Amino acid sequence: MIQQLEDFAQPAKARQRPGVLAGYRALPGEIDPAHAIDALIERGWSLVLPVCGPNGQMDFCPWSPGEELRSNALGVDEPLTNPVPIDHIDAVIVPGVAFDQRGNRLGHGVGYYDRFFGRCAQQSHHPYRLGLAYDFQIVELPDPETWDIPMHSVVSPSQVIDTSTCE
Repeated sequence: MIQQLEDFAQPAKARQRPGVLAGYRALPGEIDPAHAIDALIERGWSLVLPVCGPNGQMDFCPWSPGEELRSNALGVDEPLTNPVPIDHIDAVIVPGVAFDQRGNRLGHGVGYYDRFFGRCAQQSHHPYRLGLAYDFQIVELPDPETWDIPMHSVVSPSQVIDTSTCE
């Protein structure tokens, strides 16, 4: 899966070097990207992790393995650093409860990622969106809501779904 993540973590524009990767710390039931993220860091990627704020806003803050984290009200470990500007993020690895073949995602219902990607769109910035799922999490989903933003790709242990219809 590490190679799949590296292949699909490239933004749409051709890159000559690694960039800034927004990852996550897995909650129970989510596929854990830690091993793959560690490998990408070794290959030169910079890592930022989500920090959940008020009113469903999420920012991403720099973090390196071994640095201190704090647990938020939802039990998610967050970095203690300041957020990076949205336009610095090249690719976002996104967890989910379920995904479909079109790249649509069902999250935990809070809307952090949808709001974040909405803010990106407002700034005309479109980081590569890569969903991570177990095979059983790839299902048929109802039609998305207007605020739902699909993934560019979804990677599971047995397949890569490339949704070329995004944007």
